[in-house]
Amino acid sequence: MIRLTDKGLMIRSKTTVAEFEGIRLVSLKDAVTGEEFLDRSLAEGVPGFQLYHQNGKASPLGTHPLASQVHYTLLTERIAEIVLNDWECDLSVRVSVDEENGDILLEPSAWTMQGGVAGLGMSLAGVRQDLQVVAPFQQGARAPLNHPQMAHKVADWPANWEAGFLVLAGRESGFTAQAWDERFIYKGVRLGHEQNPQVVTLVTYAHGPLEMNRCVGNLCWRLSAYRGDWTIPVRRYRDWYWRAYRLEEAARLRPDWLEEIKLTISWCPTNLALLDELARRINPRQVFIHLPNWRPYKYDQDYPTYVADEAGRAFLLKARAMGYHVAPHTNTCQMSPDHPFFFQARDFCTRSPLDMRWGGWSWLPVKGWGSFGPPQSYSLMPARKDWNILVNVHLAWSPWRRQLTRQVADLIRDLGLDAIFVDVSQWIHNSDNSLLENLTYAEGSLKLIRELVDLAPGFCVSGEGRNEISTQFLSLTQFHLYNFAHVHAIDGQDVSWVEECTEPVNELLFKGLARGIGYHYGQGANRRHMIEATLKQGAIPTLIFQTDDPVSELDGAECRYLLERALS
Repeated sequence: MIRLTDKGLMIRSKTTVAEFEGIRLVSLKDAVTGEEFLDRSLAEGVPGFQLYHQNGKASPLGTHPLASQVHYTLLTERIAEIVLNDWECDLSVRVSVDEENGDILLEPSAWTMQGGVAGLGMSLAGVRQDLQVVAPFQQGARAPLNHPQMAHKVADWPANWEAGFLVLAGRESGFTAQAWDERFIYKGVRLGHEQNPQVVTLVTYAHGPLEMNRCVGNLCWRLSAYRGDWTIPVRRYRDWYWRAYRLEEAARLRPDWLEEIKLTISWCPTNLALLDELARRINPRQVFIHLPNWRPYKYDQDYPTYVADEAGRAFLLKARAMGYHVAPHTNTCQMSPDHPFFFQARDFCTRSPLDMRWGGWSWLPVKGWGSFGPPQSYSLMPARKDWNILVNVHLAWSPWRRQLTRQVADLIRDLGLDAIFVDVSQWIHNSDNSLLENLTYAEGSLKLIRELVDLAPGFCVSGEGRNEISTQFLSLTQFHLYNFAHVHAIDGQDVSWVEECTEPVNELLFKGLARGIGYHYGQGANRRHMIEATLKQGAIPTLIFQTDDPVSELDGAECRYLLERALS
């Protein structure tokens, strides 16, 4: 039921009570117990909505002393509209109640005379300090909003916010915000506002290009209270997700041997003796191997050409004959700018919708190098092959997908492959050319992985990261841990926090679809923290060798520990 109040709207469902004053959500309660989840004293100075611009500016809405007029219209007892006429834009929020499950539905839209509209944020301000964020951030994280690793986090769907929900959890109760969206609308979450950490902002993004874009909206956010632990709202989201994308059908496409895998090797060298030595310790049919250097080219160069060199062919043929499952490394979306195919692909590469920079990768031999995109100059882009410069191609462009599927089909016939690894599969994003051939990048990503799966019965496609788009057809994925902990570990920074912040959210969400490959780096205590956090996330015990003598490493403490975990 929805009713007008002296200051705004009161919305009551069988689970939740919400109250708006002006354009701000000021109260969110459990409808049965009356428990309040928002503390007004922690919400001062936070606007109810913000308009995000292409140039990076964020305009607070509803705060102008004269030009912020709010109107409420009650359409039925369970549908209402809030309209804001603001200096920066006009805003409408459709408010309704889902009678079946008790969710309060908020669907904001904004429109303006100015171009460059990038997104619209809705703030949940004054979140109680004892509530912790539980969210699908890089496999799953849990921490208070003011935790150093959670404060002021920005995560965009689905690359870093891997499914469209988050939970604010107390001991035995809390609330959740969810977007049951199957239309591939780009969205995000921003934690904190200026100096106030107790704010969650839910963002709807506009598809690029943005220069002339003047509106954004049509994404519905669901708010509801719950009682119990954090798994209750996550299971609700899982139920919707599996129904919406018909994932029972997708799960049946997995290889029969997937659940038999007890050990994985990531970044495995083409060492033939390793295959023999490992077979003395574990059944090869229970081992999955990711093989990065199997081509006659350096790693991350000359994409998309996928042919085996002599050492790669010998390793693959021997491993397959022994029963190992081996996935040669390829790349989902990135190509070398000196590759012959670049001439055709260059007009279909992705650029950031904000600053129009080309997307991609580079790796420079500079300690602490953090700008991983390609150079933007005409002179350096094609010239520095030694920097592993790569550019991103839009996955909705079908000629790119045909390049990869054609070559993988040849490898299956030539080498008897039962698996392939597609790098950068997690990097699904908005772009300046958001729609190509009538599809978004997210839809193109989903289509590519399905097209690879279809190349052979039970063919295993593995990749990097796990999110609610790519995971629909990936069978094994490398697990990036929260806040890219592996990068900090490699740089020698303390990552002891990673175990504390780790919560297996995605394991609950994606169990039955994609299993995990470890992604642990660093040295000493850092490396141990990474291993334990990855195992906590549900990953298969994974060997990552640190020297040029992997056979000797098998007798080391780390390998023995992981083999014991694999065989236990």
